[in-house]
Amino acid sequence: MFLLIINRIFVTIMAKPSYEYLLTEPQISILKHIISDDVSSEREKMRAKIILYCAINTPQKMTTGEVEEFAGASSVTINSVRKQFRQEGIERTVYRKENTPVKRIPKINRDIENKIVSMVMGPVPNGQNRWTLRLVAEEAAKRGIVSVSHAAIKRVLEKYNVTLS
Repeated sequence: MFLLIINRIFVTIMAKPSYEYLLTEPQISILKHIISDDVSSEREKMRAKIILYCAINTPQKMTTGEVEEFAGASSVTINSVRKQFRQEGIERTVYRKENTPVKRIPKINRDIENKIVSMVMGPVPNGQNRWTLRLVAEEAAKRGIVSVSHAAIKRVLEKYNVTLS
């Protein structure tokens, strides 16, 4: 960070992070193989070209503008690829990341479903004429059974063929 004074006004200038890097010979040969390979996707080839042609120590060193034209990528993509390569390496930058599914613990299990159904089969709360989906959801939250939307309550009741009347 630099502090610059212009006409008695303090201006802060943030230095841009540098994503320059050197490639080893094995890395260069891997990238050249990916670029010339028939199996690699166009995305993988483009990312390999960006890494290769933005490296400081390669004879093909290009500016960002030249890489934009040559690799067919925007400057934003080029900078993000350079940044990712510096942080994560060739494998994670060139090849797609595997999406690992996020394990969700369901709010409603069989025990909670049974409690909701038995609540609906019981008497309606004071001041109410009949059960509605929203009323069931509110009452389940009040009783500490579960806090879910009326749509989730609808799915539970449909699963057990329970109708509100």
